[in-house]
Amino acid sequence: MLEAVPIDSGLVIVVIQHLDPANKSLLVERLARRTAIPVRQAVDGQVVQTNHIYVIPPSTYLAIANGCFQLSKSPTRTMRLPVDFFLHSLARDRGRQAIGVVLSGTGADGTLGLKAIKEAGGLTLVQDPAGATFDGMPRSAIDASAADYVLPVHDMPAAMLQFAARDYVRNGALHTTEDNTNSAEARASQVVDALHASVDEDFALYRIGTLLRRVDRRMALTATDDFPTYLARLRSDTAEASAIAKDLLINVTGFFRDSAAFAFLAEHVLPGLVARQATDQPIRVWVAGCSTGEEAYSLGILLLEQVANAGKRTRIQIFATDIDADALAVARAGVYPESIEADLSPDRLWRFFTKFGHQYTVGDGLRKTIVFARHNLLSDPPLSRFDLISCRNLLIYLRLEAQKRVISLFHFALRDHGVLFLGTSESIGEATDLFDPIDRTHRIFRQIRPNHRPWAHLPSLRRADVPAALGGPRPSATPVRRMADLAQNALLDQCARASVIIDRSRNTQYFFGPVDRFMALASGEPGQDLLSMVRQGLRPRLRIVEVFESSARPRGQPNGNSIRFRFIA
Repeated sequence: MLEAVPIDSGLVIVVIQHLDPANKSLLVERLARRTAIPVRQAVDGQVVQTNHIYVIPPSTYLAIANGCFQLSKSPTRTMRLPVDFFLHSLARDRGRQAIGVVLSGTGADGTLGLKAIKEAGGLTLVQDPAGATFDGMPRSAIDASAADYVLPVHDMPAAMLQFAARDYVRNGALHTTEDNTNSAEARASQVVDALHASVDEDFALYRIGTLLRRVDRRMALTATDDFPTYLARLRSDTAEASAIAKDLLINVTGFFRDSAAFAFLAEHVLPGLVARQATDQPIRVWVAGCSTGEEAYSLGILLLEQVANAGKRTRIQIFATDIDADALAVARAGVYPESIEADLSPDRLWRFFTKFGHQYTVGDGLRKTIVFARHNLLSDPPLSRFDLISCRNLLIYLRLEAQKRVISLFHFALRDHGVLFLGTSESIGEATDLFDPIDRTHRIFRQIRPNHRPWAHLPSLRRADVPAALGGPRPSATPVRRMADLAQNALLDQCARASVIIDRSRNTQYFFGPVDRFMALASGEPGQDLLSMVRQGLRPRLRIVEVFESSARPRGQPNGNSIRFRFIA
């Protein structure tokens, strides 16, 4: 690949290799024989120069900050992930100018680093596994949707040079600012409408800046020079619409991300929550915007540890929701690369996971505490009666009016004095009458009950709730039907007997009431046979209470005849 990069490309190439710390590396000499570009071993504090190639020294971690290299000793007791380490620093330092490349190698090193570069607006390339001597690293990156392009090695230089030549990379100027009449809000509205029509996803409540930055990045990746041309492509090319929608559904997460915040939660918040909870009452947690599941599993680990430390048998129910079906599929599978060793202690890995090859699988004890489901925080009816809600690094992508409504929704969904856990860059805003801070630094708050409960904020956000330029005129009043739906759902959640709606094949369609007392979630896809989920000894106590045709099916249920069973306690 290096032979195809021009000497005056303006690029800086840094080669990170898994080196044997016991042997001297000959990589600098070998590369120098294959290219006219100067090849150097990286030195601590060195100012990075363009049109140079730098190689990581053995037994070190290499990072870049403020355009200079930083070398540190590699850890001896934890898994070495030098590629992830460097790519994370590259994303922080260079942002949209960063280009991450993963080539042949075993394991999963590089996957999380590529995701960080995508989030920062840069380009990610992965070698086609068919041409890789070891396909573990490329396949891991592809499976995690971390690759913008999967290419043979000889095609990578052209992709890198094309991206580096764009104005988006050189000076960060928005490609979408052609004239004053075509305002940012109007452009965002056109993109939102195109995505809604093409992939049926609604991004009207996303921050305009976030949305347009993703448009700029996709224009650079597709070598599109003007916004009208890109908009036309967005309206006609479903693949491109899907690509930018995936970019907007940013899935950058990890186990115990922001470890200090999780440590504070474990030490100062969860012990009290577990101690106060009656043994016959489950601890209910909602992880909103759960992405690929790492945060939900992290909270599950902490709660299982706290319950064990307290010597109690309190059940744990974690409801983890997201709108990204692909991310939820990863979460449900509970299979993660061995790079999670960097975030989890050996004891937790041994207790809660099983290792197969270069992957870890979530154990049954942890997995059964969590239900993953597709739920749109901005449009679907809210869940309720939770002791803890975690919504981290999602609000920062939403418009201010959407943030306010979501905070009010969380207040409604929490039990009295329940806990709200936000991301490090998020806050409750002006909702100081709804929440008291437990710890401002780690964004942990306690729900308080105001004199007047803000029912007016409960209706879900829809396209009609945003300004005209981003989804149409605002209605003069909240639709009565919407409020009725919310009230009905709240009453069912509080009062309904445990019931399940299934189809003619006994596949589950909808749940009412405290079904967790009678059912255990089996592994596999949702919509399973009801009888496979019923706890042992309870099958004879199922009773058919209703059969209804598709014309009378509940709102949101699929076509076809359905049956509802009730558990007779």
